[in-house]
Amino acid sequence: MTDREQEAIDLINTHFNGTPYALYFSGGKDSVVVRHLLQRTGIDYAGVYRSTGLEEDGVIEFIQKFTDITISDTDWAKMVRKEKILPTMEYPYCCKKGRNRWNEYPDRMTISGITEDEDSARDVKTNIVMVNGKIQQIRPIYHWTLEERMSYIERYGLKHISGSGKSRNCVVCLPHLIKESKGTGHEYIEGEIRTTFPRFYETIRSMAYESYSALKDDGFELLAGTPEDYFRDWLNGKTLLGGVRSE
Repeated sequence: MTDREQEAIDLINTHFNGTPYALYFSGGKDSVVVRHLLQRTGIDYAGVYRSTGLEEDGVIEFIQKFTDITISDTDWAKMVRKEKILPTMEYPYCCKKGRNRWNEYPDRMTISGITEDEDSARDVKTNIVMVNGKIQQIRPIYHWTLEERMSYIERYGLKHISGSGKSRNCVVCLPHLIKESKGTGHEYIEGEIRTTFPRFYETIRSMAYESYSALKDDGFELLAGTPEDYFRDWLNGKTLLGGVRSE
């Protein structure tokens, strides 16, 4: 066992208060490392994966292999009706209010796979998060480097969802990842997704249509003339709200 592993396991053991931890699981490299470390301690926990309903093909099937993880669904249509806009990379509310809105166990201490090099906020640069003098979250691998995490995964033969440095199990990431890394224009992006991830394509297309209808029903005048226009504008990363579009 490496010193890093021992430190992480000691952190989990030291702060266990008798109530099972809440493990909010994404299936990515960091969460599988934390899950494995937690299992090595033998401490009880409740594992949850929050689905957006818009995952890339195979993601849910992968999560279902973890018998200790419960899949909790997000109401996509409800989020869109509230926000009056489809999510984009600049406004990824489907992640913050869907996949990352982890509140199934509000009274439990959470155990997180967040790491310093991937923590966009970096508001609390520590492996223990305190709120009102009480420990709210522990981060066993917060100071681990990417090399250390990947080495751990290889050492123990762990399987995880990979996404070229970004998560690809949410509605926002995949189209815009393709746009950023390979090509531009909705025809190219649409073709790539339709060919490579056909089920994912049909899901996000139907959801775009549903979102368009929800906004129209609520009285919004959209610049996109048809649901198909709305879907293609979204694929191109354009933000649509009340007839106003930002390029």
